[in-house]
Amino acid sequence: MSDLRPAIETAVDAVLPEARVDLEALVKIPSIWADPAHHDDTRRSAEAVAALARAEGAESVDVLAAEGGAPAVVAHWPAPPGTPTVMLYAHHDVQPTGGDEQWTSPPFEPTERDGRLFARGAADDKAGVVVHTSAVESWLKTVGALPLNVKIVVEGEEEIGSGHLTEFLRAHKKLLSAGTLARSIDHWVQTAKVSRLTSHQMGSPIAVAGAREVKGSEEKQPAGQGLADCPA
Repeated sequence: MSDLRPAIETAVDAVLPEARVDLEALVKIPSIWADPAHHDDTRRSAEAVAALARAEGAESVDVLAAEGGAPAVVAHWPAPPGTPTVMLYAHHDVQPTGGDEQWTSPPFEPTERDGRLFARGAADDKAGVVVHTSAVESWLKTVGALPLNVKIVVEGEEEIGSGHLTEFLRAHKKLLSAGTLARSIDHWVQTAKVSRLTSHQMGSPIAVAGAREVKGSEEKQPAGQGLADCPA
């Protein structure tokens, strides 16, 4: 692995411009599942995520939803039989804006200021979607094959408490089976130089990966709050 690190870092640098384009396209979609007026936008967001996964070479991509729930995307990059499976989690729904007047720039028009990209979902969590797909792309371009099965699951109602997630997991248990779950860390490390992925299996850290210099910001995120009237 250490011998591959320079090549992978070079590949990550190479895909960053494309990752920026992908992120901007996703955050332009107001996927506010909490607001029924934006349910069609959330479905459009799921289709955009699915298209991104297909473009990065996923062998199978499904857009699925529990009864009454938001659309989720499940993408799979298979490896030879007998290899472990890691599931990468993110979500494509976002919080309401709390009123455009509370934003310095329009919440769904990605705007760069001081080297950072500002928009609703630029950090939480559409950046997580792009980190996952770009990490897979970088590995494939460097090595040519994944050393394990990779599944990416992108939920559509995390911001309202994932009320249908248990039902969704039960309905698609076989499709979602994996030995390890990893998720992106979004706005909690948005000032860091590296957007990290933490992995865990039964509570034991096993891996850290990242896409360098992928930065996303949202206005005035109050720590520990997820209120509909917050401009974050």
